[in-house]
Amino acid sequence: MVEDITIQPTENPNMRVYNTRYELSSSPEQGYRGASPELSEFGKLILAIDGVVSVTLGPYVLLVTKAPLFVWNEVEPKVVEIRSELARSQRADVGLP
Repeated sequence: MVEDITIQPTENPNMRVYNTRYELSSSPEQGYRGASPELSEFGKLILAIDGVVSVTLGPYVLLVTKAPLFVWNEVEPKVVEIRSELARSQRADVGLP
């Protein structure tokens, strides 16, 4: 089975890139905590996670930056859970289990 998400560390220890097989956004989006009313619902959900300070979305990529005093073990499970919910919703929209 092909993985539907990969997590890619970056040179910045507070930033991670999530590559996915499901479309996350039809157009590029970027948002910052407290200043992003134009983000999609998905982007707003990610930005609402405690510790997340910025979100960048593309069709098949999500870039998340966390605050330095948070650890990825606190943030990442919530990011993956929200992304998985979106994938389930997209599969249901096209009649897949």
